[in-house]
Amino acid sequence: MNLTHFSNAYAGPDYDRPAAKPLSDLFSKQFIDEILELSEMPAPNLWDQKFVAPIMTFFAKPGKSIRRDFVKLGWKLAQSNSLDERTIHQPCPEALFQIIEVLHSASLIVDDIEDDSMTRRGVPCLHRQIGLGPALNIANWLYFVSSFIIDTLECSPQAQLSLYKVFNRVMLRCHQGQAIDLSYKISEVDREAIPALVESSTRLKTGVLVGFAVQIASIYLEQSMEDSTRLYEFGEEIGLSLQMYDDLSGVTNAKRYHKAHEDFYRLRPTWVWLWLARNESISTLDYYSLVEQLETINTSLSEAPELNLNGRITTKAYNEFRSELMQWLDAAPRMIEQRIDQALFILQERYHASSLSYQTAFLAINKLKVSYL
Repeated sequence: MNLTHFSNAYAGPDYDRPAAKPLSDLFSKQFIDEILELSEMPAPNLWDQKFVAPIMTFFAKPGKSIRRDFVKLGWKLAQSNSLDERTIHQPCPEALFQIIEVLHSASLIVDDIEDDSMTRRGVPCLHRQIGLGPALNIANWLYFVSSFIIDTLECSPQAQLSLYKVFNRVMLRCHQGQAIDLSYKISEVDREAIPALVESSTRLKTGVLVGFAVQIASIYLEQSMEDSTRLYEFGEEIGLSLQMYDDLSGVTNAKRYHKAHEDFYRLRPTWVWLWLARNESISTLDYYSLVEQLETINTSLSEAPELNLNGRITTKAYNEFRSELMQWLDAAPRMIEQRIDQALFILQERYHASSLSYQTAFLAINKLKVSYL
């Protein structure tokens, strides 16, 4: 598939999907009172305007709910592989979705702060609305809310303990990935080290959370550690694959050029840089020339911010750079599909998924590819 076909095939989200229930529904008065212990605090109304209201506003504008789809897929796979007949027709507990979505939402607030972003989902980022300190505090609080929800699950103490252990590991790994992403620019790393840098950053930032989303149902249903681990591995690989699509679409899809402006063009570790570094047809001289050329463009843009309109790249230099870039990326979609095949192999050969489960996963992945972009 060439890049033109790629852009046409994955031009945007699947708008026919039913809207997910906004996370603001979780934050009922009863839930807020319980978690804040307002009944034991003086002047409980002080929390509403400065703390609760910004949270409700942030959650009232839901995203694409991709991670919710991952939880749903993991539930179907775990159900189909379960030996407990009681779980066959059991619906996935809403709390499992909430654990993942609240955790992800908190990370978005932190990402926007650390990336100095202007907008999120068409409105100013939370830290642009209420200030950096209050927004960061809300994000940190939401991390703990996600953990708190585990307490509300109707499952065995052993399952809860396992969920806490995995949750803590996810938090550690995601922050490690963010550390790599924030600390290194492509121009500071030798070409030979770029693949390891990008793989590590993406696996820890995106792969770990998606792996947890697919795995969480298996832990809740108390499946074996081996089965749970296989689902995690499958989810992690799918998470990496979809991040590849996300990175690639930022330089191939005009509707998503702003995405590349946030990472690729800022010389952040992305899969586009990995593909360029590994492309043997690009000489060492040409590779470092691309990096140097982009640094020069970035410097010019920082000195003339009026050339950058609402975070979208508008300069002639960027457009020329993008045109030059296209010649090196024709093989990228095929590489992503190979990664997805690798994930499906894990599901079929290691998790021993049934034909029906495999088909369910295959269809879900294709749906997610479109939704993710």
